[in-house]
Amino acid sequence: MEVRKAKLFRLLRSNFSFMAQAFVLWAVFLYVCLPDSYGQLSLVVLFAALSSCWTYLLLQYLGYFQVLRPKPRKSDLFLVFLAVPLVVLAVSTITLFSSPTVSFPLFDILLFTPILALCIFFTDYLMALYFLRAHIRRKVVVDLLPLESIAFIKRLGQMGCAAHLEFLNRSQLEEYVKMEREREIDLIIISRAAAEKFDADGVMIRAHLAGISIQDHRQATVELFGRVRLEEADLWSYILNARAQTLSLRLYAAIKVLCEPILAGVLLAVFSPLFLLVAVVSKCVSRGPVFYTQKRMGYLGKTFTLIKFRTMNEDAEQDGVQWSQLNDRRITPFGRFLRKTRLDELPQLWNVLRGEMSFVGPRPERPEICEQLRGSISLFPMRTIIRPGITGWAQIHAGYAASVEESRIKLEYDLFYIQHTSPRLDLIVLIKTILTALEGIFRDDVARVSLEAPFLVNRGKIALGGTS
Repeated sequence: MEVRKAKLFRLLRSNFSFMAQAFVLWAVFLYVCLPDSYGQLSLVVLFAALSSCWTYLLLQYLGYFQVLRPKPRKSDLFLVFLAVPLVVLAVSTITLFSSPTVSFPLFDILLFTPILALCIFFTDYLMALYFLRAHIRRKVVVDLLPLESIAFIKRLGQMGCAAHLEFLNRSQLEEYVKMEREREIDLIIISRAAAEKFDADGVMIRAHLAGISIQDHRQATVELFGRVRLEEADLWSYILNARAQTLSLRLYAAIKVLCEPILAGVLLAVFSPLFLLVAVVSKCVSRGPVFYTQKRMGYLGKTFTLIKFRTMNEDAEQDGVQWSQLNDRRITPFGRFLRKTRLDELPQLWNVLRGEMSFVGPRPERPEICEQLRGSISLFPMRTIIRPGITGWAQIHAGYAASVEESRIKLEYDLFYIQHTSPRLDLIVLIKTILTALEGIFRDDVARVSLEAPFLVNRGKIALGGTS
């Protein structure tokens, strides 16, 4: 009885649960939206079944489902917002060709898809919370060297993920395989060092053929933390685990280069009244120019002139280039407000218009700081292989760097961004930046709370200044 109950819970906790929830929500949604839905109930059921399957497959492709995460991330909501309209378009296309007589109000349905997306996400989120409270744990085989295993499980514990996992070793995996229960395993974590001896009994191969996901422990850590650890990184693992540059991603990169300058020009026109207001206030409260220009290291190591609203006293660097510290006295009161709200970055739209910067990317550093960090951090020049950004993945997680060690941490986030660059990641960065700006308006301190990795935020202090 207990075995059957456990199997039932595993089935409910699996992705089948998501498909069942999605089917019910799609059926209700289509029943409400389609005209004369009562007369064509079978068609509603068919479309709901197709829609739930396509929603699952599309979200699976976009990386929505992850075994090690106890519940969906807040940022995953945007994936659902993307998937649902695409499924609606697919259903309408099928309806058009298979049943021309059926009226499909495409515009009305698309108008209400955000509501459906919210329902799908929050239903899945609540189900995940239920399974967590019911202590229904996922089985994860950890086949690592002893020290690797301790470090990996410790990191999962720091994230709050270990409590919902049941850790098994290789010998226990062999027992599951012998009893033909390998499908009960959710994930296998391995390392190159632990897997050097070939599996003569074919245990791992049988697990692979059973459909169990097998993942390298370093890459699993990178994806969960949103950060590449320099002490564990090597070119082999970094390249092999990087996001495949598919046609869609290459097309997105080309569109960014073409469209971002146009969008920057539009935003410069839209924000021109705000520019004027900041200029007037800045002139009234402090001496010196409104704008501050500075040489920065840009794309492929080429220097360019970055423009910002001035936030420091006019003689801030009379003693030479300096790191900006927490509560830096050189920052004016109005400049502190500009930094908290990120309004000081707005003039960089001009740099985007000139093609020197992107909206999202590693923050450009000063050449003098780059030379200093190049000697301390060997991989630091890698940040320049893509265009620098007004905001970035490292910026929303680690803020401004005020030391070599903090620059090293920011580089780890930048390397993750380069490795996983995608429209979704850019969207997360932009949304988080906007939230931070709003938080700076309504609060005295800017809380750097990450959408992806909240466990990494508190590092003892937040440097509001810095060369970034």
